Formats: sequence, structure tokens, C-alpha cells
Amino acid sequence: MDIDSISVIDGWFPTVVIVLTIVALLASLGWRATRTRRRPRSPSSDEWSTPEVRRRPAWRWQLLLGVPIAIALVGLTALVDDGVSLIPYQFPNSFYVWFALIPLALAFCAIGWRGAPWWRRAISVISVALACLFAFTFVNQHYQYYPNIGALLGKEAQFQVSDAQLTQAQADYRKTKQLPNHGFTISEAIPGTESGFHGRAAYIWLPPVWVESPTPKLPVVELLHGTPGGPEDWTRAAFADQTAQAYALAHGGKAPILVMPDVNGSELGDTECVDSSLGRVETYLTDDVPAYMRKTFHASTAPQSFAVAGISAGGMCAVMLTLRHPDIYTAFGDYAGLTSPTVSAGVDPAKTTAALFGGNSDEYNEHDPLWLLKNKKFSDIAGWFQVGLGDGGPLAAERTLVPLARAAGVLICVKEMQGQHDYTVFAQAFQDSYPWLSYRLKSGPEPPNAASVCSS
Repeated sequence: MDIDSISVIDGWFPTVVIVLTIVALLASLGWRATRTRRRPRSPSSDEWSTPEVRRRPAWRWQLLLGVPIAIALVGLTALVDDGVSLIPYQFPNSFYVWFALIPLALAFCAIGWRGAPWWRRAISVISVALACLFAFTFVNQHYQYYPNIGALLGKEAQFQVSDAQLTQAQADYRKTKQLPNHGFTISEAIPGTESGFHGRAAYIWLPPVWVESPTPKLPVVELLHGTPGGPEDWTRAAFADQTAQAYALAHGGKAPILVMPDVNGSELGDTECVDSSLGRVETYLTDDVPAYMRKTFHASTAPQSFAVAGISAGGMCAVMLTLRHPDIYTAFGDYAGLTSPTVSAGVDPAKTTAALFGGNSDEYNEHDPLWLLKNKKFSDIAGWFQVGLGDGGPLAAERTLVPLARAAGVLICVKEMQGQHDYTVFAQAFQDSYPWLSYRLKSGPEPPNAASVCSS
């Protein structure tokens, strides 16, 4: 069995983590009372200075103190988070329960340490590590951020290569005139030449035909990650490279290039893809990224040779960027995005206007898809919305934006599916929409599902 392919979301792995964590927590409790005897008064005497002392079992104190401490710490965290948005991202309240095991394990370890034998001390320390793994496993099951062991160990893409390996692939084609049977993913920093934005390294997927000589001028799909997140989310958890590869192999090795740029500058950043004090990200995405793709990878220079799609916050970005730059983007994909830019868990115009637009409400409106669709008309652009039926906020956003977009002249495709706000939905959404995005970019035939999900 390939170790990298072992799932950490379902199967035996989560069950083993749960069982080991519970067993370690129970084993860290001092179930048996300890006995203490003093030294004899003299080496030749059997008389003890004090009678034998029998201590109470440690588990009582571990439970009586440990449980309230864990509840208090988690409760305090929840109150602070609700009051000041310590974590400005939505997540289920059940997360507090999973994370409560960490302070509980720490309390069991600290309270039961004195007088405990070495083996129970070791188990106590192990129980803390397992409690962390337990919490991670449940959170990861919810978002499906790391699907397998390979992803946990840092495997980000299926066929990731270096610059030298990519150059060698081109040389191999010139010799053999045969296309490789797979595409290539490369990680490169895209400089903010015009914007000054310093983003993390982008991920770029190139189809097999890219190695041809001369290099074909292919269209591009920009893929925008969510918040929190990074460019690698698209290949590690959403399998965008594998989806594109399957499409390319079915179409003679031809497919649009994928570029996955950074939109936040850090894992926890939140720029909402606009030009602000956090960075000129809109300029970066609409100027620097296309220019780099054309210069470095010979991407198409034709009008509307770019499409853009995004996950969660990146989905809102995709809609906003297309509405603001229809000369650049011919289509967008919104996978579980909200209606408007926001720096809080829900849409908060006042807070977002202050944080990103210096209090200028006109600037906020000009970046708000709701306002743009209500006040402007569009032609020759199209959008694909896909969201899970269990994803409350984004589902309501999709049902709000779709009629407005149609009324504004946008060709719209809609697909609602079973699921939550997780990478199962995101991966399926890209798989469903990529053939349609390719068609909009004139890189492939109209997919058979378009007639049933798309209408103007």
C-alpha cells in the first residue's frame, strides 16, 4: 500500500486516533492509592518512625480540578472570540469540545505528576500530544484540508517539478516529438512589479502541450485560495492539477494553464483581493500575474484569455474581479463565496469599509458584487456558482447573487450539491466547472452539462 495515499479523513486512521487518545487519558489518571513508609529509626531496628501512610487515589483531584480548568479555559476562549472576534472565521461550536481535551490532558498531567511512577508520567505526556492530534483530526475531517498522509508530509502536487526538470521536458519533446502523458506543476514567486505586493510562491500547472516548440499561447485560469489558506490548497486538497490533467488527456494534451497565486501574503491574512493598506492585491492579480504568465509561460495575449475561480473568500474575489475587469476575465467560478468583501465572519460593510477602504463607502460599493450587479450591466461574461446545501451563508449568498447576475446580463451556471464548507465540495465544484471554463476560454468543446445548469 502507498503510505502517501492513506486517508486521514476516513477509514481506520481517525478511529485509531480516537481510541489511543481515550486510552491515554484514562491511563494518565492515578487509579490506585499509593503507600508511603518512613525509614526505620536505626539500621538494626524494625520499628518505623511513623505508621504506613495510604494516600488517596490521584484521579479524584485530577478530575475534580482538571475538568473545571478545561471547561473554564475553553469557555473563556469562546467568550473572548465572540466578543472581539479573536478568530475572524466561522467554525462549528463543536470545535471547542475537541480542543477542550488539550487543557484537560495538560491538567491531568500536571496534577497527577507528583508521586506518579515514571510510566504514568510518560503516558501523561503522550496523552497531551494525542489530544492535539485528536483535535486536529476532527477539524481536518470537517474541512478536509489534509486528505491523506502524503499531504501531511508535505506532498503538494501530483507531478511537481523544478525549473530544470521543466526545461528538460521541453528538450525531450524536441528530440522525440512525443507529448508527455501528464502535465507539470511548478512553484514560483510571481513578483509584484506593478503592485509592489509580496506574495508567497504561486503554484502553476502546465498541460502536456505546453512543452511543444514553439510554445503554444494557451489561455489561463487564475485560482484564488480562501482565507485562511494558501496557493498549495488548490493542488493538495482540491486536486486542481489532477482535474486539469484528466481533462487534458481527454483532449489531446491541451487545456488552459492554471495559475494559483497568493492573495493574502500570509496564512492568516485577509486582503479580500482589493488594493488597500494590506497590499495592492487587485493590481497584483489583474496586472502582475497576467503579465508574468505571458512573459514567462507564453500565455495567450488575446482579450479575455483569462478566467478566474475561487474557494470561499476567493470565490467572492473571483466574482468581484470579473465584474470590475470584464476586459481581462471572460468567466468566473465562485465556489461557496459570500456576497461581498468582508473582514469578519459575516458580511460587515461598516467594519470592512473602515479596514480596507479607509472609511470610503464609495470604494466599498465599487468592490461589492451586490452593488455592481444592481448598478451596472454586463455582456460577454459568464459565471459558475457551486455550493453545498449544508453551507448556510454561502448558499444564501449564491441564491442572492444569481438572480442579480442574470438581470445584469451575465450568463450564469448554478449547481447546488450535498455537502458543507469543505474541500469535498470545492474539489467537486472545480471538477464540474473546469470543462466549462475551458469552453469559455475557447480551449475545448462545450461540455454536455452546460445546457442543464447554465442560463442567461
